[in-house]
Amino acid sequence: MITAADFRIRKTTRGFIISQRVGNGWERLADLHPTREAARAFITAAIGRS
Repeated sequence: MITAADFRIRKTTRGFIISQRVGNGWERLADLHPTREAARAFITAAIGRS
């Protein structure tokens, strides 16, 4: 089961990127999001689909 703890939001100079925990590491999951709220909405939708 996927939870919010399996995701991480990182701020860059151009916006926010999302990474997902894969095994023992992190993999970039999504393209740039303009705001932290948009990134959180993406994570919420991903959790809802799982």
